[in-house]
Amino acid sequence: MRLRWSLNLAGNADQQFVSHESCNGTGRDVCSLRQDERHLLLPDEGCALFTVTFPCVEQWVVGAEWAALGDDMVLRRMREEGAAEHDLRLQTTFLGCLYLHGDQRIIKDVARTTWEATGTPDLVDTKYVKNVRGRLEKYAGHQRRIDRVRFLLKRDGFLRSDNGSRRDFFGRKDALPTVQEALAWNPRAMVAYVTGLAWRRLVAMDGLKVPLVTPPTLWVQCAKETKEATRAMLEAFTVDVAVAGQQLKLKPTYEPV
Repeated sequence: MRLRWSLNLAGNADQQFVSHESCNGTGRDVCSLRQDERHLLLPDEGCALFTVTFPCVEQWVVGAEWAALGDDMVLRRMREEGAAEHDLRLQTTFLGCLYLHGDQRIIKDVARTTWEATGTPDLVDTKYVKNVRGRLEKYAGHQRRIDRVRFLLKRDGFLRSDNGSRRDFFGRKDALPTVQEALAWNPRAMVAYVTGLAWRRLVAMDGLKVPLVTPPTLWVQCAKETKEATRAMLEAFTVDVAVAGQQLKLKPTYEPV
C-alpha cells in the first residue's frame, strides 16, 4: 500500500514544506505524524528505517538570542547540563514565551510531548499561562528580546533569520498579532534550516537514503546489514549552526521505526 499526498514546495512562512490531502482525496498531512502513527511507514525490502529528530531547536535559538542580549544563564545551563535533561524543565518557559507572544501551535506540540514524557496532561490551561509569566520575569533576556523585535519591526518592517533569510511583516508593526508572528518566526525557521543541513549531510553518505523529511524529523533508510553501523553514526551525529553570534552544536535523538 502506498500513501500519496500533495506537497507544497513553496512551503509556509517558516520555510517548511506543507503537505495535505491529494487532489484525488487520498493521503493527509504527513508533517505532523503522531508517535503512534509512525509504524505505518515501512522501509524498502531488506532495509531498516530510523527517525532522526532535532527536538530542542527552538529552545537553543531563544537561549542564544537571550545570550546575545546579555542574559546567558539559560544557554549556559543548557550547555552544562545537556539539552535533553534541561529540556523538560525549561521548555515550558521557553515555549511559554512563544505561546504568550508567538504561535500557539508550538506550545500545543510541546505540551503533548511533555505529557507523554512526564504524564502531566494539563499543561495548557489558564493557570499554566499565568504561571509562565511569573517564570519569565527572572529571565532578563525575555523582555529584551520582545523590545528588540518591536524596535526592528518599527524601524525596518522586516526581520532576518539566523539562516540568512528575510521576512517582511505587512500588518501594523505595533499590533500584537504582528509582534507574535515576528517573535515566533526565527526559532521556527531555524527548525527547517537545521533539518535541511542534516538532510544534505545524510544524503551524501554512502548507503543512506532520506525518503521523507518532516521538520524537525528526518526518516533515514539503510540496508539491514549496515543497521548497526548506521546506529553508531547517528549516535555521534551533530549539526553546527551559528545563532545570534553563538556557536551551537545540536545533537538529534534517533530511534528505529
